Amino acid sequence: MASECARATDSCESQDSKLNSVYTVSAVLCNFFTLIFGYLMDRFGTWKSRFLACLMVTGGSGLLAFATAEKSYLAEYGMYSLSTGKTLSHVGFSTDE
Repeated sequence: MASECARATDSCESQDSKLNSVYTVSAVLCNFFTLIFGYLMDRFGTWKSRFLACLMVTGGSGLLAFATAEKSYLAEYGMYSLSTGKTLSHVGFSTDE
């Protein structure tokens, strides 16, 4: 993403559209995986399901940490994993007691 713009102070349409697509894909993945995660919680239990969500958050954070201008694809996959894992970690919480 960073290599598509000449300078950081310039407005860059291609970078903006790339970030918008990352956000859109992340939002779709969160909604899609919520259904799958609900099934996984019913099948395998809360602990294993939340452990999977924690692995997704940790993996996404690691990908973001190692992303550079040359490896901008790591930032994309990191954001996908991070946003989906964070959303899934909250599935199943109940405010009623």
